[in-house]
Amino acid sequence: MKTELSGLIMTNRKRSKREAAELSKQASKNPEVPASDVDSGFTMSDGEVHYLWYFIQGSIMDPFTRHWLRRAWGFCERHAAVYLVVDCAYHQIYLHGAAILYEDLFLHAQLYFKRYSMVPVALHMRLSNRRKCPMCELGYDEKSRSFATEETLKRGRDLTNLRELSSRTSVHWKQQVCEMCLGKNEGQHLCRQHFLHESSYIQIKGLELQRQHVTYLADQLIRYSRSFQWEYRDTGTLENEASIISAIGWCSGWGHLLKIL
Repeated sequence: MKTELSGLIMTNRKRSKREAAELSKQASKNPEVPASDVDSGFTMSDGEVHYLWYFIQGSIMDPFTRHWLRRAWGFCERHAAVYLVVDCAYHQIYLHGAAILYEDLFLHAQLYFKRYSMVPVALHMRLSNRRKCPMCELGYDEKSRSFATEETLKRGRDLTNLRELSSRTSVHWKQQVCEMCLGKNEGQHLCRQHFLHESSYIQIKGLELQRQHVTYLADQLIRYSRSFQWEYRDTGTLENEASIISAIGWCSGWGHLLKIL
């Protein structure tokens, strides 16, 4: 069983590298100048880009890493935004790994709302971070360095694919943005962090709204993840694709994400 699993992981990694090489060739033929992180005012360090380049090649499916991300509810606000940039840069709109990761997180969130809605303290504990962002804990920040090639780093900073995805699905994800991340005092849609900080919101007026919000995103993520399976090919919709952006915003916050979209 271990031999078969190892073979499958190696095959997937080789396939990812071949796909990345093909995408790189196509990008080199494109005469347009790609949008970079510098253009958005949100700069990413070489170390962050290089780490996430390795992460999307297969580390995302490592059981230890997945358990870590489950306890941390994904990445922190900054690194979640960087992750989306790098994943889109290399995988275009085919964000299957991200779909699986956030489907897993939202199924847990949905379960916690179902079990602990009548016990706000328990719900608060389950939705809180029980471990730091893996990249933060490993020391990656805006000053991290890397020995990756210039081509790898330049490609990872390309915002073109993310901006295209954002524009194409904006009618859907903009409805899910946390109002408090936008500077408002309250709102119907809150990200996880603001939801946890607003204890009165949890206990009185917003619990059912938040539960519906999480249930909706979980359903969209399931549909998007399933659309990568052969028997469900061509079933994905723009609303499903938008759920990746919305899910990252809910788990980690919208501040850095809105700077680059």
